[in-house]
Amino acid sequence: MPSLVLPKVGPKLVVSAGFLVAAAGKALLTRLELYSTYATHIMPGLILLGLGIGAVMSTAIQGATAGIHHEDAGVASALINTGRG
Repeated sequence: MPSLVLPKVGPKLVVSAGFLVAAAGKALLTRLELYSTYATHIMPGLILLGLGIGAVMSTAIQGATAGIHHEDAGVASALINTGRG
């Protein structure tokens, strides 16, 4: 999804929206109680969290590897993964 939207709106909007979606997922997860069920209480938060972080990370990696020569792609990818900690 971010690869479809990114050329039209730019990385700032995609990353910002991704963080907002992830924050909404985390907010839903803070409302868990002892007898919360997976399908109605846990899964919606996890889906939002996954979509948001997925949008942020894919956009960040795409931006970090933009302009890298083909023969340097492996080294650049390794540096990105190491730097994420």
